[in-house]
Amino acid sequence: MPNVRPHPEPEIMIKQFSGNLVNVYDRNTGILMMEKPKPTTVMEYIDAAPGEVKEKLLELRGILKEVAPDATESMKWGSPVFEEKRILFSYSAFKSHINFMPTHSAMIPFEKELTDYITGKDTIQFPYSKPLPKSLIKKIAAFRVKEVRENGALWMTRK
Repeated sequence: MPNVRPHPEPEIMIKQFSGNLVNVYDRNTGILMMEKPKPTTVMEYIDAAPGEVKEKLLELRGILKEVAPDATESMKWGSPVFEEKRILFSYSAFKSHINFMPTHSAMIPFEKELTDYITGKDTIQFPYSKPLPKSLIKKIAAFRVKEVRENGALWMTRK
């Protein structure tokens, strides 16, 4: 009898949005498993995530709600956002990390504390393999909220 290795359980990964559909792939094989309707609410977005990712998304959402309890949550560009007349911050789930988008100006005062993370112009990557840095997220989010409320800071500025 031939030595047959069992096929590993599919590890689901949301890879891309296509119109009003989300393409769901098997992380192990890259094979398209299904197309699901694109989430229209924050909870649909979070509920579509696999277990550990869902837990991290809920944790980040809770931290942001604590900092901005009066903010409205909605979906923009396929990602959850918090708004108070202007967008405060956004976040999204990727294969190996959560992308937190507080804007560049809110990141500048915390550059030294962000050296352990991959950052972009307006984004910070928090890997699933590490605990979320709650205190740092709270400080950055609070800075952003204050910046918007007191100075009318824009979401993204072009340079």
